[in-house]
Amino acid sequence: MDTFLANLFSFPTAIFSVAMGVAVLYWLLVIVGALDIDLLHIGDHDAGGHETDHDAHAGTNPNAILEFLRIGQVPITIIASIFTFLGWSVCLAASTFVRPIVPDWSWWLFGLIALVAALVIAVFGTGLAVAPLAKVFSLDGQPRADDLIGKMVEVTSSEVTPRYGTARHDRPTGEDLILNVSCDPINVFKRGDQAVVLDYDRATGIYRIAPLPHTKPGFLNEPTLEPDQPAPPNRNAQ
Repeated sequence: MDTFLANLFSFPTAIFSVAMGVAVLYWLLVIVGALDIDLLHIGDHDAGGHETDHDAHAGTNPNAILEFLRIGQVPITIIASIFTFLGWSVCLAASTFVRPIVPDWSWWLFGLIALVAALVIAVFGTGLAVAPLAKVFSLDGQPRADDLIGKMVEVTSSEVTPRYGTARHDRPTGEDLILNVSCDPINVFKRGDQAVVLDYDRATGIYRIAPLPHTKPGFLNEPTLEPDQPAPPNRNAQ
């Protein structure tokens, strides 16, 4: 047991051990609903976690690694969790079975080699593991990501921050899309608020939203003029 713990918290395994702890805590919070995430909601499709834009399948993504890892097609939390688990497994196996036969003077060199090997194996392993998931999160008939720009959504998370939030878009077909969204710091959203989609970040799969004009403070106080209608007279004029 002592040997296992020593390997678990030794370089380079310790790097992935910390990440594994964060991943396990994250998924536990998701399970109990503390994060209010609807990532794998049955009957809904996470358009923020997968992109059905045909450009992504046509190989126009300038970053081949992001395309290989299905960034924008599979929720980033699933990709990161698989990547972390594979890297942690490789490092732990190397520390357990290879390190004992390596000379003591090469401890740091062994750690660097194991870390590089773990990263390479994790990238390729994650790409292969998430490939089938891309089909699960990408169904025929789904809209292109760019088609949702300008559409109305309803916030489903407890809040929306510049980094995290979720919102639902009701399609005319009656099918709901759950989007990963963010907003500018000056905007404040809570569950149930209406918003409009401004743009889409292909790298992260996140939509940026903003308040609807009629929800902005002071909107009702702004004068509205009909076409060709003269401006109202200034009563304060002498």
